[in-house]
Amino acid sequence: QRDILTHPNVKLFISHGGIFGLYEAVDAGIPVLGFPLFGDQPKNIDTLLNNGMAISMDLMTVTKNSLLKNILDLLNDEKYMKNAKSTSEIFKDQQMSPEQSVVYWTEYVIHHKGASHLKSNAFELTWYQYYLLDVILAILIFVFIIIFVTFIIIKLVLKYFVSFRQPIKIQSD
Repeated sequence: QRDILTHPNVKLFISHGGIFGLYEAVDAGIPVLGFPLFGDQPKNIDTLLNNGMAISMDLMTVTKNSLLKNILDLLNDEKYMKNAKSTSEIFKDQQMSPEQSVVYWTEYVIHHKGASHLKSNAFELTWYQYYLLDVILAILIFVFIIIFVTFIIIKLVLKYFVSFRQPIKIQSD
Protein backbone atom coordinates (compact mmCIF):
# COMPACT_ATOMS: atom_id res chain seq x y z
CA GLN A 1 0.00 0.00 0.00
CA ARG A 2 2.85 2.40 0.79
CA ASP A 3 4.37 1.93 -2.66
CA ILE A 4 1.03 2.77 -4.25
CA LEU A 5 0.47 5.85 -2.08
CA THR A 6 3.93 7.22 -2.83
CA HIS A 7 3.46 6.85 -6.60
CA PRO A 8 3.41 10.32 -8.22
CA ASN A 9 0.11 9.65 -10.03
CA VAL A 10 -1.83 8.97 -6.81
CA LYS A 11 -3.80 12.07 -5.82
CA LEU A 12 -6.32 10.72 -3.28
CA PHE A 13 -6.66 7.89 -0.76
CA ILE A 14 -10.11 6.49 0.06
CA SER A 15 -9.91 4.76 3.44
CA HIS A 16 -11.97 3.33 6.28
CA GLY A 17 -9.66 5.15 8.69
CA GLY A 18 -7.37 2.40 9.95
CA ILE A 19 -4.38 3.90 11.70
CA PHE A 20 -1.66 2.21 9.62
CA GLY A 21 -3.21 3.21 6.30
CA LEU A 22 -3.54 6.77 7.53
CA TYR A 23 0.09 6.81 8.67
CA GLU A 24 1.04 5.78 5.15
CA ALA A 25 -1.21 8.48 3.64
CA VAL A 26 0.34 11.12 5.90
CA ASP A 27 3.82 9.87 5.04
CA ALA A 28 2.99 10.10 1.32
CA GLY A 29 1.33 13.51 1.69
CA ILE A 30 -1.94 12.38 0.07
CA PRO A 31 -5.41 13.77 0.95
CA VAL A 32 -7.87 11.25 2.38
CA LEU A 33 -11.57 10.59 1.83
CA GLY A 34 -12.58 8.69 4.95
CA PHE A 35 -15.45 6.33 5.64
CA PRO A 36 -14.90 5.50 9.34
CA LEU A 37 -16.83 2.47 10.52
CA PHE A 38 -15.96 1.64 14.14
CA GLY A 39 -13.38 1.67 16.91
CA ASP A 40 -10.61 4.23 16.52
CA GLN A 41 -11.43 4.98 12.87
CA PRO A 42 -13.69 8.04 13.46
CA LYS A 43 -11.04 9.60 15.72
CA ASN A 44 -8.30 8.84 13.21
CA ILE A 45 -10.20 10.48 10.36
CA ASP A 46 -11.12 13.44 12.60
CA THR A 47 -7.42 14.04 13.25
CA LEU A 48 -6.76 14.35 9.52
CA LEU A 49 -9.92 16.42 9.14
CA ASN A 50 -8.59 18.86 11.75
CA ASN A 51 -5.30 19.02 9.83
CA GLY A 52 -7.24 20.00 6.71
CA MET A 53 -6.17 17.02 4.64
CA ALA A 54 -9.31 14.87 4.73
CA ILE A 55 -13.06 14.77 4.28
CA SER A 56 -15.17 12.32 6.28
CA MET A 57 -18.34 10.67 5.00
CA ASP A 58 -20.91 8.35 6.54
CA LEU A 59 -21.02 5.07 4.64
CA MET A 60 -24.73 4.56 5.41
CA THR A 61 -25.85 7.92 4.01
CA VAL A 62 -23.46 8.38 1.08
CA THR A 63 -25.00 9.16 -2.30
CA LYS A 64 -23.47 9.16 -5.75
CA ASN A 65 -23.60 12.96 -5.86
CA SER A 66 -22.09 13.50 -2.39
CA LEU A 67 -19.29 11.03 -3.14
CA LEU A 68 -18.49 12.69 -6.46
CA LYS A 69 -18.62 16.18 -4.90
CA ASN A 70 -16.21 15.23 -2.10
CA ILE A 71 -13.80 13.47 -4.46
CA LEU A 72 -13.76 16.51 -6.73
CA ASP A 73 -13.27 18.81 -3.73
CA LEU A 74 -10.25 16.81 -2.59
CA LEU A 75 -8.78 16.72 -6.09
CA ASN A 76 -9.48 20.30 -7.17
CA ASP A 77 -9.14 22.31 -3.97
CA GLU A 78 -5.41 22.89 -3.58
CA LYS A 79 -5.68 23.40 0.20
CA TYR A 80 -6.14 19.65 0.80
CA MET A 81 -2.95 18.73 -1.08
CA LYS A 82 -1.07 21.63 0.51
CA ASN A 83 -2.19 20.60 4.02
CA ALA A 84 -1.36 16.94 3.28
CA LYS A 85 2.16 17.88 2.16
CA SER A 86 2.61 20.13 5.20
CA THR A 87 1.41 17.39 7.58
CA SER A 88 3.74 14.95 5.84
CA GLU A 89 6.72 17.25 6.36
CA ILE A 90 5.90 17.58 10.07
CA PHE A 91 5.44 13.79 10.33
CA LYS A 92 8.81 13.11 8.71
CA ASP A 93 10.74 15.78 10.65
CA GLN A 94 12.63 13.59 13.12
CA GLN A 95 16.08 13.96 14.61
CA MET A 96 17.07 10.47 13.59
CA SER A 97 15.87 7.77 11.23
CA PRO A 98 14.01 4.74 12.60
CA GLU A 99 17.18 2.67 12.14
CA GLN A 100 19.24 5.18 14.13
CA SER A 101 16.53 5.24 16.81
CA VAL A 102 16.67 1.44 17.20
CA VAL A 103 20.46 1.55 17.56
CA TYR A 104 20.29 4.46 20.04
CA TRP A 105 17.71 2.85 22.32
CA THR A 106 19.39 -0.56 22.20
CA GLU A 107 22.68 1.01 23.27
CA TYR A 108 20.85 3.09 25.90
CA VAL A 109 19.27 -0.01 27.48
CA ILE A 110 22.61 -1.85 27.44
CA HIS A 111 24.46 1.13 28.95
CA HIS A 112 21.89 1.50 31.75
CA LYS A 113 21.77 -2.24 32.48
CA GLY A 114 18.18 -2.82 31.40
CA ALA A 115 16.98 0.76 31.96
CA SER A 116 14.68 -0.20 34.83
CA HIS A 117 13.80 3.49 35.25
CA LEU A 118 11.91 3.28 31.94
CA LYS A 119 9.81 0.27 32.94
CA SER A 120 6.19 0.81 33.83
CA ASN A 121 5.21 0.66 37.50
CA ALA A 122 2.47 -1.74 36.42
CA PHE A 123 5.08 -4.50 36.67
CA GLU A 124 5.18 -3.89 40.44
CA LEU A 125 1.43 -4.37 40.96
CA THR A 126 0.05 -7.42 42.73
CA TRP A 127 -2.30 -9.62 40.70
CA TYR A 128 -5.44 -8.29 42.38
CA GLN A 129 -4.32 -4.70 41.74
CA TYR A 130 -3.46 -5.51 38.13
CA TYR A 131 -6.99 -6.83 37.54
CA LEU A 132 -8.46 -3.94 39.61
CA LEU A 133 -10.09 -6.39 42.02
CA ASP A 134 -9.34 -4.07 44.95
CA VAL A 135 -11.16 -1.22 43.22
CA ILE A 136 -14.07 -3.44 42.18
CA LEU A 137 -14.39 -4.75 45.75
CA ALA A 138 -14.41 -1.21 47.17
CA ILE A 139 -17.12 -0.17 44.71
CA LEU A 140 -19.21 -3.27 45.49
CA ILE A 141 -18.94 -2.63 49.24
CA PHE A 142 -19.98 1.01 48.71
CA VAL A 143 -22.97 -0.04 46.57
CA PHE A 144 -23.97 -2.67 49.15
CA ILE A 145 -23.84 -0.07 51.95
CA ILE A 146 -25.97 2.36 49.92
CA ILE A 147 -28.55 -0.37 49.20
CA PHE A 148 -28.55 -1.49 52.84
CA VAL A 149 -29.01 2.07 54.18
CA THR A 150 -31.76 2.73 51.62
CA PHE A 151 -33.52 -0.49 52.66
CA ILE A 152 -33.36 0.48 56.37
CA ILE A 153 -34.70 3.98 55.66
CA ILE A 154 -37.58 2.61 53.57
CA LYS A 155 -38.36 0.07 56.30
CA LEU A 156 -38.44 2.80 59.00
CA VAL A 157 -40.60 5.11 56.87
CA LEU A 158 -43.07 2.31 56.14
CA LYS A 159 -43.18 1.31 59.80
CA TYR A 160 -43.88 4.95 60.76
CA PHE A 161 -46.76 5.30 58.28
CA VAL A 162 -48.25 1.89 59.06
CA SER A 163 -48.45 2.78 62.77
CA PHE A 164 -50.77 5.70 61.90
CA ARG A 165 -53.07 3.52 59.83
CA GLN A 166 -54.04 1.14 62.61
CA PRO A 167 -57.74 1.51 63.39
CA ILE A 168 -58.73 3.26 66.60
CA LYS A 169 -61.00 1.14 68.76
CA ILE A 170 -63.89 2.92 70.38
CA GLN A 171 -65.29 1.30 73.46
CA SER A 172 -69.01 1.29 73.71
CA ASP A 173 -70.96 1.19 77.00
